[in-house]
Amino acid sequence: MNRPQIQGAILGTVGPRWMKVAMVVTKVAHGLGQDVQAGDEGYEAISREIAALVQEGRLVARGNIKNWRFNEVRRAGLQENSHYCPN
Repeated sequence: MNRPQIQGAILGTVGPRWMKVAMVVTKVAHGLGQDVQAGDEGYEAISREIAALVQEGRLVARGNIKNWRFNEVRRAGLQENSHYCPN
């Protein structure tokens, strides 16, 4: 699994509405299936890519990005009421 694949899966999961990071990690891991490393290693890889996308400005975060249950992300530049269809 490479970074562009993980980032693409993240961006395909996250839309204009705020989502808990834990939910994003779970959905991305499930969507990537066997392509993700088993256990915590795979979840941590996804979490690192979420943090990288926030740093790059492609995602917006509120809360502590490292605290999955109490942090939320959404796509940068999309309004919450916009019509968004994930891949």
